[in-house]
Amino acid sequence: MEPLSFVADKIKRFGKAAFTTRSNSLRQNPVEIVKSLRQEAHSELVKLMERQDKVEHLLAFKLGKKRPFHEVSIQMKGIINVVGFLLFGKNDFRQSCGVLHGAGIKTGIHSRFMFEKVVGQKNDLVAEFVTSREHPLSLERLMYSAHINKLSSATIALGVECNDFTISPSSMQEQCLNGFIPSGPPLFNQNHGCAAGIVLKGTKIAGSLAELVSGIGMQRDGTGQSSCLTTFGQVSYQLFERVKVNLSGAWQKPASGFIKLGTLTIPLSNLKQHTGAEASHAIAVTEPADGDLANSAAGSIAIMLDSEVDGSSKLGFWLELQKSSPGSPKLGLSLSNTPSGELGWGVKLRGTSNEQLTLHMEGFLMFCLGGNFVLQPGLVYVIEGGTRTPAFICQSSWSL
Repeated sequence: MEPLSFVADKIKRFGKAAFTTRSNSLRQNPVEIVKSLRQEAHSELVKLMERQDKVEHLLAFKLGKKRPFHEVSIQMKGIINVVGFLLFGKNDFRQSCGVLHGAGIKTGIHSRFMFEKVVGQKNDLVAEFVTSREHPLSLERLMYSAHINKLSSATIALGVECNDFTISPSSMQEQCLNGFIPSGPPLFNQNHGCAAGIVLKGTKIAGSLAELVSGIGMQRDGTGQSSCLTTFGQVSYQLFERVKVNLSGAWQKPASGFIKLGTLTIPLSNLKQHTGAEASHAIAVTEPADGDLANSAAGSIAIMLDSEVDGSSKLGFWLELQKSSPGSPKLGLSLSNTPSGELGWGVKLRGTSNEQLTLHMEGFLMFCLGGNFVLQPGLVYVIEGGTRTPAFICQSSWSL
């Protein structure tokens, strides 16, 4: 009997242990199941949020609400400009190309990229790079601007023009919508070394004042191109609700006592004592002066009066006088209507009469094809003395 009782006792203990283990596992399973479900739900929710963010970014980019670098601290803007021409007549091809280039028409593929960094709450640091046939990639402009209520100030260390200090500067895309021949007097489009200026805006009237310096450097004792100081100012008045009138002026005069140095070049020694061959060598190694800057080295003044209606229709007239040739003023007239996203047009006329007649005429159309793509066909007729150069020009621009 004892073996039977021993076996029965073992079976009873085994059954009790199995029942206890089963009951414990049943108590623990619901908790483990809830934990597992919570982890799976959290993982799926994270994946769903990531997919939703990707879809929102894609839709915002497609609809044009945000730029690709909208949420990055450094924003990038860019524009690619392609200009081609077709000559008419029997003129020499190289000579015609030189005439068009002298009129300010830049052919080929040009691109410009602007990087903007917000410093603090209201200050901006901007760097612009350009590429062209002559320059694969170069730094075109370096600017720092500060804004305090209605007062703004800007300092440009490289690649500055008078047009940079207008009360409402044109964007990169707007600059490409103004046709082929540069707008305004040549003095407004000259490149300078550095500049500083302020802009004050009121309810109906606004004004800007800037000082631009070209070729600042060391004392000169030899002959050569002197540096120039240019004072630029503009006054804008809101005549009516939709009409604004601007009066701009620039006065350029030579800055005696300086010779032109390279961009961002600082002399490490006093070269006032350099004379003779040393001074000539110092002048020879400097960068060549700009053509327009050389012509106006003796001093010049330019005035421009223009009006805007709704920011798209513009009428302008300008006059430029040079001290070296006071009897041969440069005149210009422009009329354009370039609304955003619609068909636009424009005409320009500029010239001067001295020993030889110089006349530039232009007419163009503007087609907005969507996706920030603009196509501009037009006709240009350039008269340089006895040379007549008609050309058909097509310009396309795509902004990023």
